[in-house]
Parts: sequence; structure tokens; C-alpha cells
Amino acid sequence: MGGTTVNVLRNAMRFQAIVLAIYGLSFFFIPDFVLGTVFDWDTSSYWARAVGAAFISVAWLEWYIAAKLEERRDLVWPFVSIPALLLVGVVWEKVADTYDGSDAFFSMVVVVTLFFTILIGGAAWFAQREIPADA
Repeated sequence: MGGTTVNVLRNAMRFQAIVLAIYGLSFFFIPDFVLGTVFDWDTSSYWARAVGAAFISVAWLEWYIAAKLEERRDLVWPFVSIPALLLVGVVWEKVADTYDGSDAFFSMVVVVTLFFTILIGGAAWFAQREIPADA
């Protein structure tokens, strides 16, 4: 893969991993504040801690794959689909009128997931284009 584009992709993946880890840590360590105050959800803190642990695990895996990017290019695309699937899920709930969160959270999810989908997807697409035909 090309050097500059690979570095952009690697840094984009690391940035997303940091955001996922912060998101997961907030769910894990301050679930009542995150659920009640920020998201205005009425659910258990045990569920929030499980979601937080899942986000932390995905963040660690993404950081690991970003470090091994030359060897494991095939594992980049799931990290494009993670924010894209989150976006589809939240928009689906909003359209189906079953969304319980605040409007501010909905707007934040749309902006953040679009940002990461475009950033990592675009960088991965350009990195794939830089691979020589005989590679």
C-alpha cells in the first residue's frame, strides 16, 4: 500500500479507536450519568457497562489492526461498517418512531458516524487504489 495514504488510514483508525475507547470508558465507569443525563435513556447500568466493555474491546482490536495494516488490509472494512451500521440503526429507530434518546444525541450520532464512515472508508478506498496490479 502507498505510504502516505496508509499513514492517513492508520491515523484515522487510531483516532476512531480512541473515540471508541473514550465512549466505552464513559459507559463503563459512569453509566448512570451517561445514560440518564447525557442520553436521557432509562435502562440499567449493567447493560451500559456491557456496552462499554464491547466498545473498549472493539477499540483495542482496531488499534491492533492499525498497527498491522500492511499485513491485514482485509480487516479495515469492518471498521468502516461499525459507524455505518450504528448510523443506520439510529436513523431506523428515528424513522420507526421508537427512538428514546435526546435529539442532541441523535444529531451527535449522525455527525460522528458519518465523519468516521467517510474518513476511514475514503482512506481505505484510496489506499486500495495505490496497490500495484502485480501485488
